Amino acid sequence: MSDVKVADTVRLNVGGTCFVTTRDTLCKYPASMLGAMFRGDIPAAVDETGAYFIDRDGALFGYILNFLRSSQLKVPPGFAHLEQLAVEADFFQIEPLTAAVNQSIPSMRKKQLPQPNMRKVAALWNHRDMQGGKSYIRLGSNTPDLFCKNNY
Repeated sequence: MSDVKVADTVRLNVGGTCFVTTRDTLCKYPASMLGAMFRGDIPAAVDETGAYFIDRDGALFGYILNFLRSSQLKVPPGFAHLEQLAVEADFFQIEPLTAAVNQSIPSMRKKQLPQPNMRKVAALWNHRDMQGGKSYIRLGSNTPDLFCKNNY
């Protein structure tokens, strides 16, 4: 007789995206909504194929499932959906994931902020309207010019 344990696999349909994982993975955090659902503490819906149906964002659920597997938040550089992932983590009540996402949001925002080109700003600042004695900076096509009175 074999000592091989067959994994208790679970098929999920999350917002139309299908996943296959183990019950142990989904129950990794027992206090989470998924832990309660797959322990049988709360009712679960199934779709026409017999997969458990969860009406949430399937693309973001992939990150949630990977967190359940590894206990690490891994998102690509420049990932623009951290706030949405925080909402999903909160919905599924996965406290360690919620903490990891919320910790990542400020650092990701810093990476996404454009850095000013100070040479261009200086060059624009030095451009003077010779007739009016004003210096100005054009910030962008949709912003008004900033004027400073030139006293020299």
